Amino acid sequence: MAHVEAEFVQRKPVQHLLINQMSRNFEYLLHKTETESHMKLRRGLPSDIPFIYRLEKQYIEELENDQLTKWQGNIERHLEQWISSLPQTTIAQLQGTRAGYLFWEREGEKALIASVNVATECRRKGVGLALVESFESEARLAGCSVAELGFVTHNPARYLYEKCGYQPSGMEGRYLLMTKCLGTLGLKGFD
Repeated sequence: MAHVEAEFVQRKPVQHLLINQMSRNFEYLLHKTETESHMKLRRGLPSDIPFIYRLEKQYIEELENDQLTKWQGNIERHLEQWISSLPQTTIAQLQGTRAGYLFWEREGEKALIASVNVATECRRKGVGLALVESFESEARLAGCSVAELGFVTHNPARYLYEKCGYQPSGMEGRYLLMTKCLGTLGLKGFD
């Protein structure tokens, strides 16, 4: 009996460490934000086109208002792009409501973010980050080695892209181009 008690006493510090770690993990889960615990990413559907249209239009009005007339004149081309890109479109939902989207196109070994947008009321809740991370994983799986995006220089999303590791790679007219080497596979799936 004394041998068993001595063995238990020796293991107690290890058990105590494990219990502390489990408690910290549980506390982390309890403190997870509502946004993180209620976000879902899924593939784009034809029924998402009106949502994409609304956010695209809002973006143009807010950040490139001088291009609004031209954008509206090309609406058929935009619709064709949105529809043809549905297989590479990810929709983020918060508590069952659409919160944002990202769609991308492939050019050889390069994955280009064609558009990423988050509804105003859903910004600063991790939606954009989740969309970009999902895109990067999907692009890696597709065999792309580089990700690229472009945006007007005054777009505040620049800070998100920098946080994700994108580096300036040039200018194309009024658009700042940023790239990121995608490296190895980092798998994230769709529900």
